[in-house]
Amino acid sequence: GARIDIKGVAGSPATSGTTQNGILRIQNATNNNTLDIGQVAGSPYGTWLQAADKSDLNPTYTYPILLNPLGGNVGIGDDTPTSKLTILGTSTAASNTPSNAIVDIQGTSTAHLLMGVANVSPYGAWINTDATDQPLILQGTGGNVGIGTDDPQQKMTIDGAAFITNDLTSPGSAGTYTYNATAIDYSGSGARFWSWGN
Repeated sequence: GARIDIKGVAGSPATSGTTQNGILRIQNATNNNTLDIGQVAGSPYGTWLQAADKSDLNPTYTYPILLNPLGGNVGIGDDTPTSKLTILGTSTAASNTPSNAIVDIQGTSTAHLLMGVANVSPYGAWINTDATDQPLILQGTGGNVGIGTDDPQQKMTIDGAAFITNDLTSPGSAGTYTYNATAIDYSGSGARFWSWGN
């Protein structure tokens, strides 16, 4: 059996007052900083850690939790982490469903940023939002994006071949770029402005 077996009443972390709902408390002898450990009473019955001020459990007065502050790796779902943070999850096809992702980042809005690893060849990694009408924004406040390069010189710099299956539209202009299997056409309103290729 376990070396230490502590039983208590389950409950979510308190958000006011001085009475915590935890099962175990680790307390600093010289100040009010505490680490409380407990279990949620309802499904999925998760175990929680909360660093708090024992004199006022209002979330305004929380403290950080440090993992390996002197160095070393941390694993989630992995007992042999090979990097500062190694997360091991189940591979799935690219998905808009949070439960299919290995990493789900969510803010105070409804949008999720999902990351995973594909379970079919060529087994690439994927990034999605949780809805097709929610865009994935890169460098939303400015800056360049590089694919195949670590020194992009334009808003989008691609070092290598690019394959586009649909039209490429230039905002603010009257035309659309279209690849017709032999050349790139730039046309609009039924008229071809120019063509580049064979």
